[in-house]
Amino acid sequence: MPAFYAHYRFGCEALEIAALESAPSAIQTLCRENRALFDIGLHGPDLFFFYRPILPNRVNRIGHEAHHKSGREFLARGKKVIAAAKNKPAARAYLYGLLCHFALDSLCHPYVAEAMAEYDVTHAAVETAFDRALLTRDGIDPLTFDPCGHFETTRRNAAVIAPFYPPAVTDIVEKSLKSMVFYGRVLYSRNRALRAVIDKGLYVTLHHDAIADMMMSEKRDAALAESDARMYALYEEALALVQRLFLEADGYLESGKPAGLDFDKTFEG
Repeated sequence: MPAFYAHYRFGCEALEIAALESAPSAIQTLCRENRALFDIGLHGPDLFFFYRPILPNRVNRIGHEAHHKSGREFLARGKKVIAAAKNKPAARAYLYGLLCHFALDSLCHPYVAEAMAEYDVTHAAVETAFDRALLTRDGIDPLTFDPCGHFETTRRNAAVIAPFYPPAVTDIVEKSLKSMVFYGRVLYSRNRALRAVIDKGLYVTLHHDAIADMMMSEKRDAALAESDARMYALYEEALALVQRLFLEADGYLESGKPAGLDFDKTFEG
């Protein structure tokens, strides 16, 4: 789910809710102290989709394969990564951000598939429309919003993230993060000349259907109003889900207590 704002907004709200809960308050403190890693974690494995995105490659495949792994697999991997990490709080904050991405994806992606069939649109069209709806709801101009303003694309951060996604290495993660920032800002650009060039280029390279709908539209697609409403309901449901995931992940990380059935889902639902 490459919709930038939905995932970032969701993570911010998840931390605010955690602050009101007695048990997860320590989670909120840790994530705020390591905010850069938490924020990158909010985008989960999506960063790999932006590595040389025009042609399929081995790095893109890391992202696709990760989306088909269960939350339980990621939690088990995360425990090993944190145990071996030089900066354990940073690695843990990344995992909590990743859980936010997992919660939203696992609930929204099954509906996105339904909406694609019902409205005859692409996966990206549904998600970009929802991003626009959230930005508008928050009084933010979708075409001036910087979707990657919260990214810190440092090598140090890349080194923390890489072990979560074998066989990825620090260099690949760093390049993927920088590509995500570059292409994210291009996709949200209001420069009409640039948008026209990109649109034509996608037709020439036969990638129009796959990528064009990731570009922020200049106007709202009224046909997707019902889809936006349904996505928002799932978004609210995911906010409750992620608090449970935080608690269960904490129990597993601290004492090995088995996590609940929600972790058996994949990012696809």
